[in-house]
Amino acid sequence: MIDFKTIELNRLSKFLSTLSGNTDPTQYFDVGRMIEIAYQEYSNGQLTRINMIGKDLLDIFKKTYESKKVTFTNKSLMAVRGVIVMNCYGTPDINRFTPADYYLFTDPDKLKACCVPASMLYNIKVRGSTITASCDPKPEHFFLDGGESVDKSFFEEKQTFIMNFIWSIE
Repeated sequence: MIDFKTIELNRLSKFLSTLSGNTDPTQYFDVGRMIEIAYQEYSNGQLTRINMIGKDLLDIFKKTYESKKVTFTNKSLMAVRGVIVMNCYGTPDINRFTPADYYLFTDPDKLKACCVPASMLYNIKVRGSTITASCDPKPEHFFLDGGESVDKSFFEEKQTFIMNFIWSIE
C-alpha cells in the first residue's frame, strides 16, 4: 500500500469541499468518478485510475484500490455500513466476488478519508443487484480527517458549464 501522507492532502481536502452538500441523486456517480480522478491526480504518480469492475485504482506496487464515496456513521464518525463494494451485472454471486486489495472510503462532507485492507470488510451480502459490506476503520487508517475547504461548488460550476454548452449550440 502507498503512504497516503505523501499525496497532496491539502489539495484533496480543498477539492472534496467542492463536492459537499450535493442532494441530487443523479450526481452520485459523477462524485465518485471525480474522487477517483482526484486520487490519481493528487497522488504524485503513485496511483493510476484503471476503472475496472470492483477496482478503480492501481498503485505502483500493483495493488488495487476500490474508491467509495461514503458517509461515516456511528458516534466516532469512522464506520461505514452497507457500502456497495461491487455493482453486479446479472445475478450477484458472493462466491464470484473478488475484492480489491484496499478500499478508499471518502466522506466529502466531513473531509475525511481512509484506506483499509479488504480483510477488514465484513457483513458481505447480496442486496438487489449489488454486493455490500461494512467496515470499522481504525484511527490509523485515516489519512485525511478534516482540512482546508474552498468557497467553490463543483455542482454549481457544472450546471453553468452545461447551460453554456447547451446555449452555444446554434
